[in-house]
Amino acid sequence: MSEWVVFLVRNLEPELLKRLRSEARSEEVSLQSLMRRILCDHYALDCPPLGKTTRIEHGSRTQRLRLHPEVWQALKDDSEETGESMQLLVHQALAARYVTKEAA
Repeated sequence: MSEWVVFLVRNLEPELLKRLRSEARSEEVSLQSLMRRILCDHYALDCPPLGKTTRIEHGSRTQRLRLHPEVWQALKDDSEETGESMQLLVHQALAARYVTKEAA
């Protein structure tokens, strides 16, 4: 698989979105880059940076991500194995970043 996959992350919780945006600003990366990196880390994949960002609505709780094919496949496999939606798995992976940080 070599083509990037577009995935819409819908209805992000406002508090999670606030934390993601804050971290992206502090690291001077796009929100999408940060979200992609979190998903790559979650699935223990080495993902090169995309190099460009996608256009988003800053007030939107839905974000358009271009995912590395390997991340998308890992997400799909995880969904098939667990019976959970890909959407839920993405939300859980993003949220887990901050649960882990708070516990440390």
